[in-house]
Amino acid sequence: MSRLPGGGSTSTRAINQFGQVIDVLVAQKRDLESTRRFFTRALEHGLRPDEVSTDRAPTYPRVLDELVPSACHVTKRYANNAIEADHSRLKSRLRPMGGL
Repeated sequence: MSRLPGGGSTSTRAINQFGQVIDVLVAQKRDLESTRRFFTRALEHGLRPDEVSTDRAPTYPRVLDELVPSACHVTKRYANNAIEADHSRLKSRLRPMGGL
């Protein structure tokens, strides 16, 4: 999750085990509805994951229990480094455009 300049919207990305971006969602709020919409769209792009790494947002456990009950939900401090490393590429593309 990263905040985008000039609007207060957030960007959430799903990546696979190889670091390739599967899906991106830009939303105004990190609520239950937008989290459910994001995971529903991301799960359409392939196999069901065995493990899902997220930050500690309170909406993730509830949605993951509904959509992927067999997946292990990991919220360790550095578990989502692959996702955080993707920020630089996203920001370098958004800066010249002045946001979305």
